[in-house]
Amino acid sequence: MTDAQEPIIVGQKPRPRVLFVDCVRGKELDRVTALVPTSRAVTALVLPSVRQKEWDVAVVNGGSEVPLAPHLFVLNVGGGDLGELHATGTITVWHRRNSLSTEFTVPSSLSPNIRALVENDLLPIVSGRSTNPVARQRPSSSGSKPATSISPFLGDPDGEVLAGRFKRPGRSSETWFLPEGVDIAAWLTAALGEWSASRPDLTLEPQGWAEDPRWMTPDELAATAQVQERENELREATERLTALVAAAQQAHDQQRETAASGMKRLLTAQGEELVAAVVEALTAIGFSCQDMDAVHEKGAKLEDLRVTDADDPSWVALTEVRGYTRGAKVNDLMRLGRFITHYVLEQREQPAAVWYVVNSLLERPPTGRDQPLASHPLEVDEFATGGGLVIDTRELFLLWRDVASGALPAAAARARLRASTGRFSHPTVEEGPAPATEAADSAP
Repeated sequence: MTDAQEPIIVGQKPRPRVLFVDCVRGKELDRVTALVPTSRAVTALVLPSVRQKEWDVAVVNGGSEVPLAPHLFVLNVGGGDLGELHATGTITVWHRRNSLSTEFTVPSSLSPNIRALVENDLLPIVSGRSTNPVARQRPSSSGSKPATSISPFLGDPDGEVLAGRFKRPGRSSETWFLPEGVDIAAWLTAALGEWSASRPDLTLEPQGWAEDPRWMTPDELAATAQVQERENELREATERLTALVAAAQQAHDQQRETAASGMKRLLTAQGEELVAAVVEALTAIGFSCQDMDAVHEKGAKLEDLRVTDADDPSWVALTEVRGYTRGAKVNDLMRLGRFITHYVLEQREQPAAVWYVVNSLLERPPTGRDQPLASHPLEVDEFATGGGLVIDTRELFLLWRDVASGALPAAAARARLRASTGRFSHPTVEEGPAPATEAADSAP
């Protein structure tokens, strides 16, 4: 080898080569190191043992004041001493001199990529803080005031700089300084994109070149085509099923609205609305219901309905319908006795049955309600001796649903109701917790 020949350098690493000094850890470190072909994470204490000439970029934590070779491009996150500025002075992010502004300035000269990062990453961070550290230049040793040579990314209306860039002394390298909390991976990608204009070897190679069809083997191309075909099938199936689910959900919502104004009124309503729901339920099962408010003299306050069954013309049930947000009233059973007396005087015979249909504790979920008059079993037993039947509207709802779905013939449902006294049960409704106070909250 002659003196004119250049030596062969062995062990060169691909560029760009990035040092990470005290700035990222864990999953974030994995994310940023995956961006570049050559990287190393070190602490400020270890940095003196690193030959910085072998590296192109340093990403540093501003709190760690570390000596950096002048050729390095620097991404400084968090402030601290940022280094010399054109050899005329030192620029420092002063945490003791903060911007109190809640308004910020964004230079119109920023590139679209940097502007997007400022708007989507920087602004949300500084806007969420009451104060923000600013960059200030310190005078040179001669005492002369240095010229301002910072190009801001973000400032405030008072001219303070919260984030920006400046040339390092006598070099093409730069320092970018940013506040804590920024997306380091996004800013490093943007910085390398800008720096590669003067240093082409800092250009990031597109990730995943092995997925480029130009560099695939025939078998890879065939396998890739099959993957694409299956992905297309999956997308088409997903779109079709998504449309079906949306249609089913729309039908479900419509049915829920219909149920709320129909069958489910037995579980939610009181007053005249509840009476109307009971009439609809009993009619659907096959009974005939006569509204007695239209028959009795005004103010008579007798039973709400007289229920009859065409299968047994002589059978009639005096029916009272009540709805309460609290427990059912035991006094209602006594009131029904007066209805019987009035009926006997009017018809010269006893009614076949007396029904007390009640929706109690209606503000609770149905499964969390007690049985009506659960704390008055003796009174319910006494009521049963005169053909009395307490019908929880939850039970009536389930009976109506069974008939509507075809699970139970209407004739069988009517026969079960006619044959029952005491408490009606079909099917069994899960009882709730301890019996509630039987105080009335409201009534029709």
